[in-house]
Amino acid sequence: MNARVAAIAERYGARYRQISVWYTGGVRIANAAVAGLIPRTREIFVTDWLLHRLDDDEVEGVLAHELGHIKHRHLWVYLLFSFSYFGTYVLVFGALRTSLPAVLTRGVVGPILLVASFFYL
Repeated sequence: MNARVAAIAERYGARYRQISVWYTGGVRIANAAVAGLIPRTREIFVTDWLLHRLDDDEVEGVLAHELGHIKHRHLWVYLLFSFSYFGTYVLVFGALRTSLPAVLTRGVVGPILLVASFFYL
């Protein structure tokens, strides 16, 4: 399997350090993920349940999908999105804090609003 995935990665120029099994402790989660922005530290994780439930061709397809994230630099896009989201979040709450200081600084309304907005912003 590793050789097949390495051949796909080489063909498309998707570099990674290794593929690791993500042991879920008996939890039935079929998933895979890529971690690491720099190729020499980048790993592809595959859950043990995914390896248990899918045949080799299906696992190869999942790993090819993860290689696509590497090839198209999705990790950098996700990082940019996260910083943009956080920056917007800070700006919105900075604006609310100056326009509604009593609501955000007293009682439980402020913390509730803060937590709720994180999920809806």
